[in-house]
Amino acid sequence: TRSAANKLHRHLTLSCHAHAI
Repeated sequence: TRSAANKLHRHLTLSCHAHAI
């Protein structure tokens, strides 16, 4: 589950950066 959470976190981070730009 840790890897899945990490992957999800990365996805959210990328989405946040995309929206920020």
